[in-house]
Amino acid sequence: MPGQPPQSAAPPAKGGRRNVLFIVAGVVAIVGAAAAIFFLTKDDKKSPNAAGDGAPTQTQTTPAAPATPTSGNSFPDNSYTSSAGATGGTGTTAGTPSSAAPPSGGANLDKDSTDKTPFTQAGLVSTTFTDSKNVTYTLRGAGQQPCDKVGDAVVQQIVKTAKCDTFMAASWTDQQNRIIVSAMVIPYPDSDTAQKVYQKLGAAAHTGDYKQWCPPAGQPGADACDKLAKAPAVTREGKFGSFHRYLLITTAVYADLRHDDSQKDWLNAAADGAFQNTLPGQ
Repeated sequence: MPGQPPQSAAPPAKGGRRNVLFIVAGVVAIVGAAAAIFFLTKDDKKSPNAAGDGAPTQTQTTPAAPATPTSGNSFPDNSYTSSAGATGGTGTTAGTPSSAAPPSGGANLDKDSTDKTPFTQAGLVSTTFTDSKNVTYTLRGAGQQPCDKVGDAVVQQIVKTAKCDTFMAASWTDQQNRIIVSAMVIPYPDSDTAQKVYQKLGAAAHTGDYKQWCPPAGQPGADACDKLAKAPAVTREGKFGSFHRYLLITTAVYADLRHDDSQKDWLNAAADGAFQNTLPGQ
């Protein structure tokens, strides 16, 4: 898509392409913090059951004040996981990442014994963020979840090869509720452990293997994860990486569950924006 839209511009309305492809991007650098990061890829295809596909409103809106996000105790378990093994997809597997030195001054984040970051919504995720396409996202819900809800069996097994009890899940939407972005922040005892788990996931997991977290009931997009389980094919993009003792995973999907490869760059920008705003200690 040519150029960047103005702040008031929203992600594009639903297109008509019928082929979905998730691509792998190379390792990129986090500003001020070197971390191994990959765009995740997967051909996310399910059985051809009917799915809700109403296009969201296209009316332009002015930026609204951030809504008060749902508390951790009431964050819903309405996530969705699409297993690569179950669907027989042909998604590309991410290569083994290269190691990177921790950023200067952040050594206290390398071990749980020295990391003082509160494991709370306020301590880990941003209330709002603006991605590289100048789209602003607002937090709709966040809270702790058990590690067996991080993804499908492949992801669960890898994530739990080291001590993992709970992670922080979060969900944002843009101002017109067209894109849903979710994040999972998983703490480990130390940075070496987080890096090893990341490398294992990079060799075995795909975007569709991770859970997508949707807004709480009563908010736009709350039913998207349930519908996602019935959709025959959906364009979905994600990003993951290790940052000190944390594993970070972000995924983005259109709320109307469109299947349009031409518009995935908006999802990539959203997933990257969420990733950059779930860096503990930043």
